[in-house]
Amino acid sequence: MTRSAAFFASLLVSLGRPAWWVLALAGFLARGGIILAVLPIVSLPSPLGLSDIFAPAIMQLRLGRMDFGVVATIVGVVATFVVCVVIGMLVGAATDLALIRDGAAAAAEEGVTEDPAGRVARDARPMSDPRGFGVVARILVVRLAAHLPFAIAVAIGAVAIVNVTYVELTRPVDVATPLVARVISGAAWPFGGIVVAWLLGELGGGTAARRVVLEGEGVRDALGGAIAALVVRPRSTLVPGIATTIALVVVLGATLGGARIAWLRADAALTDASIDAVTLVVTLMTFVAIWLAALALIGLVSAARSVALTFEAVRDAAQRVRSATSRDREGGDVDGTFGASTHHRPGDRPVGDDGGSL
Repeated sequence: MTRSAAFFASLLVSLGRPAWWVLALAGFLARGGIILAVLPIVSLPSPLGLSDIFAPAIMQLRLGRMDFGVVATIVGVVATFVVCVVIGMLVGAATDLALIRDGAAAAAEEGVTEDPAGRVARDARPMSDPRGFGVVARILVVRLAAHLPFAIAVAIGAVAIVNVTYVELTRPVDVATPLVARVISGAAWPFGGIVVAWLLGELGGGTAARRVVLEGEGVRDALGGAIAALVVRPRSTLVPGIATTIALVVVLGATLGGARIAWLRADAALTDASIDAVTLVVTLMTFVAIWLAALALIGLVSAARSVALTFEAVRDAAQRVRSATSRDREGGDVDGTFGASTHHRPGDRPVGDDGGSL
C-alpha cells in the first residue's frame, strides 16, 4: 500500500471508531490539552493584574535578589508542575499503548502490511497483545527523553522571555497592544525555538513509542531508531506528523475560538437581568453544544493523527522487511543442497550448472 493510500485509510478507519476519539481525547487532555480546553471559560488577567502578580518576582530575579518566600513559591510551583506532567504523561502513555495496538490491528485488516501480491510481509505484523505496565513505562520514558531538547529550549529561552517581560511591565512602549502579543513579538526567536523543540519531541517520542509497541524494542533502541527515522526517512515521520499537527492546530483554533465566543455571550446573558429565562437557557445550551462538539472534533483529529502515524510506522516496517527479504534472495542466500536452485521445481537441474546436485 502506498503512503497516501495508508494515510487516507487511517482517516477513514478513525471515522468509524468513536471509542478511539475518547482515548485520543483523554491522552490529549492528560498531556496538557486540558489547559487549552478550559481557555474558553477562563478570563485571562489583565496586564495590570499580571504586573501585580509577577512584577515583584521578576524584578527580584532581574536584580539578582531572591528572598526565601519567593524561592519557596517557585520551587513549589515547579514541583507541582513536574508531578502533574509525569502523571499526565503516564495516562498519555497508557492511551498511546491502546491506540497504537488497535491501530496496528486495523492496519493489518486494511492490508497495510501486505505486499503487491497480497501476502502479509513476514515479521511485519505487530506484537500479538502488547500490554502491561512495563510497556507503558517504556513509552513514558521514551516520551520524556524525547522532550529533553524541549526542556533545554525552555530553560534557555526563559531568560530572554523574562527580560522582555520585565521591560514590557516596567517600561512599555506600546500599551495599546496586549501584553502577551508584545512579549511574544519581543522574544520571537526563543518562542520559535521552543515550538520547534516541542514538535520534534512529539514526533520523536511518538515514533519511539511505536517502535516500543510494534517491535518490542527497549528504550535505547527505540530512541536511536526514532532519531534515525526522523533523519533518514522524513517522509515517513516528519511529513505525516507535521501535516496532522497542523490540522489539529487549525481544529483547536476554530472550535475553541467558537466556544470562547459562545461563552462570552453566555456570560453576558448571565449578568444581564433583562434577559428572560428561555433566552438564557438557549444561550447556555448553545455554549455547551459548541464546547462538546469542539472536544469531539479534537478527539477525532487526535485519533486520526495517532492512527495515521501508526499506519505509516507499520507500512514502513513492512517495506523494510520486504527490502531485506529481496536482498537476501538477490544475494543467493538460499536453503537446500549445494548448488541447488530455488527458482524451479524441486529436482530440476539449473541451466549451466555443472555441479552434481539435482
